[in-house]
Amino acid sequence: MRDLQSALDRLEPAQREALLLVAVEGLSYEAAAGIIGCPAGTVKSRVSRARDRLGQDLGQDLGQDLERRGPNRDGPGRSPPNPSGAA
Repeated sequence: MRDLQSALDRLEPAQREALLLVAVEGLSYEAAAGIIGCPAGTVKSRVSRARDRLGQDLGQDLGQDLERRGPNRDGPGRSPPNPSGAA
């Protein structure tokens, strides 16, 4: 966990902010853009660069895991959990 925090601390602040909003908070690129105050394309670019940097710093597994967890592109915020496990 300490390695992850160190890697996050080494990211540019704008990249870290975008990554945390999208990958951790589960916001869509559009919702994150509204919070940050920039175009959604800029958020996509920042998240991509942050994932690439984390992948280099921590190994590909983490970068790929963050990619899989990416934003909920169906709308802002997270989807509610599906207790049945069905897609």
